[in-house]
Amino acid sequence: MDSLKVSGTSFASQVIVFMDMLPYFLGIAIAVMNIIYLYYKIKKQKQANFLIEEFMLLANVLVAKKIKEKNRTAVFRVHDYPDEEKIIELERFAKNLGYYVKLSNVKNINVAINSLLKKAENNPEKNILDMMVIRSMSKAKYSTNNIGHFGLGFNDYTHFTSPIRRYPDVIVHRLLSSIILKQTPKQEDLENVCLHCSKMEETATKAERASIKMMQVKYMSKRINQKFRAIVSGMNERGIFVEIKENKCEGLVRMKDIPNDYFVYDHKNNKVVGQNTHEEYSFGDEVIIKVIGTDLDKKHIDFKILERKE
Repeated sequence: MDSLKVSGTSFASQVIVFMDMLPYFLGIAIAVMNIIYLYYKIKKQKQANFLIEEFMLLANVLVAKKIKEKNRTAVFRVHDYPDEEKIIELERFAKNLGYYVKLSNVKNINVAINSLLKKAENNPEKNILDMMVIRSMSKAKYSTNNIGHFGLGFNDYTHFTSPIRRYPDVIVHRLLSSIILKQTPKQEDLENVCLHCSKMEETATKAERASIKMMQVKYMSKRINQKFRAIVSGMNERGIFVEIKENKCEGLVRMKDIPNDYFVYDHKNNKVVGQNTHEEYSFGDEVIIKVIGTDLDKKHIDFKILERKE
């Protein structure tokens, strides 16, 4: 998502800000005797990173405006307004967590969403709210139809700054070059190119997530029966998903592995509830879990809750 790496304070006041979302990765270190060790590293964004992002955003905006001024058919990075039903669902979800922020039918939804994220700052459920906000958004894509970028708050936006790793940026470089040199650009079906690039981006994103999950499973497979602090990050009829605070690895606690009762999923209130004790597990709850199993083929990690932290 384009909206994850923006401070949004200097020239993009309407941007939806996810300042606390810290990406991470799992790597491989090869030691002596050909033994392979896995490790993880939290990758923190510093002020210098945000400053560079500001310059890159500004460059992308100015190039988009220049191409638009010349009435050229171009590759724009667009992001449509979110679906109203998803916003209503987000509002309901936030309310269940105790955040009473009006999101539906408001004049400036960007400001409302930022208000919600600000209220959740430094709270355990912040990452879950971030993810729910992202899920409520439309997907950014490439198109010749410039509808603007909702998440970043720009009327004109493109991808120009990374031609070494993105083909749409190469196309934009060629277009800008033809404008500067006053040349006629090569005729091609740019909309089909946009569709192809958007599809390939989605494929690459899925592959990246799968590779990270595979490394998570490999890493946790060496830690069977170890205990960790974790945060409830999701739930469904099968059980509770929890994310380990230390290393961000996520796995499933099946209903049978929640102690002290028989639990069922309350979809309406986004809770898992004990049938006899009425004990509840909600998003953001902190628990102590034990690793009980992994499956590399299915990319699954199984946990058991030992206790919950009040």
